[in-house]
Amino acid sequence: MKDKGNSNTKKRKTNLPPVAPKGNDYAMKFATSEDRRKLCEEWCKHIRNGYSKESFPLCDKKTFESYAKKFPRDFPADKREQACREGQLMWEQMGKMGTGGKLKGFNAMSYKFIIQNKYGWKDRQEIASDPEHPMPITSAVVILPDNGRSYRNEKKS
Repeated sequence: MKDKGNSNTKKRKTNLPPVAPKGNDYAMKFATSEDRRKLCEEWCKHIRNGYSKESFPLCDKKTFESYAKKFPRDFPADKREQACREGQLMWEQMGKMGTGGKLKGFNAMSYKFIIQNKYGWKDRQEIASDPEHPMPITSAVVILPDNGRSYRNEKKS
């Protein structure tokens, strides 16, 4: 048997708006300028270490970008861009050292997939000059153990 007049259930007022009004910042996790600057520093550290924007643990990418847009003084664009460049440099240095044999246990295939997925780098590109007969470009880096001295000496003689 159903109880039609249950006084324990609260009825929602119909005159309330369905969402918070514009400008309502009551639920902001990083409410102060100091908190937002610390968030920016943590994000920059995360990116410098080669991690993606999507894996930032303190907040998601969309939230971070929203804060950066809303509070540009707390999230300086030059610092964020520098962190991105330093993160990419870290991966490039790892690749250079690994392909040069200076990193023990370096997995070139794993590195290749990480770089392709993270930065969109491909090992082959097409020239757009002749759309009917595109010519693939392949690039190869050869690292000689003696920095190419023996090759240059043979060429001179």
